Amino acid sequence: MSREIRYVDRRTGKTETEVVYGEGALRWLYTTAPGRLLERSLLSRRFISVLYGRYLATGLSRRKIPDFVRKLGIDPEESERPPDDYRCFNDYFTRKLKPERRPIDPDPEAFVSSADGRLLVLPCRDGLVLPVKGRQFTLERFLRDAELARRFNGGWCVIVRLCPADYHRYHFPAEGVPGPSRRIRGRYRSVNPLVIEQDLAVFDENQREVSLLQSEIFGSLALIEVGAICVGRIVQTYAPGVPVTKGQEKGYFEFGGSTQVLLIEEGRVEIDADLCANSASGIETRVMMGERIARKRDSPAA
Repeated sequence: MSREIRYVDRRTGKTETEVVYGEGALRWLYTTAPGRLLERSLLSRRFISVLYGRYLATGLSRRKIPDFVRKLGIDPEESERPPDDYRCFNDYFTRKLKPERRPIDPDPEAFVSSADGRLLVLPCRDGLVLPVKGRQFTLERFLRDAELARRFNGGWCVIVRLCPADYHRYHFPAEGVPGPSRRIRGRYRSVNPLVIEQDLAVFDENQREVSLLQSEIFGSLALIEVGAICVGRIVQTYAPGVPVTKGQEKGYFEFGGSTQVLLIEEGRVEIDADLCANSASGIETRVMMGERIARKRDSPAA
């Protein structure tokens, strides 16, 4: 397991080292024989995440908030309310932000990030999602739908990994009409790069929810929320069949590390050059919800 996680902060252009919440426990779980046994046999099971989520929804968990904010360097000015105004830890974890803190790119041909997080963009070829590091996974197994897998083969897979410090609501990357969300049951394994580099099958093992967004500009998009260790729930807040605007809220993750995956059909977009270059080097880029990550393919470059 690597000693540290490095990523590029898109706003500054600097390479940073990620602060991993609970890093000691994570390393023990995935680098020691007793830890691996405990993780596989117990901690990755759904009922553990559900039980922990219930605790984080109680008033007793409120005392965790100040330490959480301090250790992870969260800016308390971004949220709608101050940290001491939340009744429990999960209320703070799923906090809403002041709208002006996440402006949405107004260009109708701009495809935006659906969440705050560390982003990788990967090609989908021969039915596989092809990372530089870690385990390849098949579109069909990931989606549990052969027809959908064929539709997105040849396109792009955008992976936005949310860290515990991040804003944990996710949004629509484009305007369109969303379909219903389909749940694929699974485990709750960590999606941290420290774990994925060991070739663990986390993306096609973990609990996830799949929905489609029909966009006039970008075609058919698959939006997949992937749960991870200690994620209490994946909550959808949108209404299927009701048109949505770019940047409109889709849902939120309760406590834990989690990921949203976006699948884009072949020929629909040009991914921004910096994201392609960083991903080709196997390094994530920190992005914010609402900022452009791609453009409609037949549009002139910005």
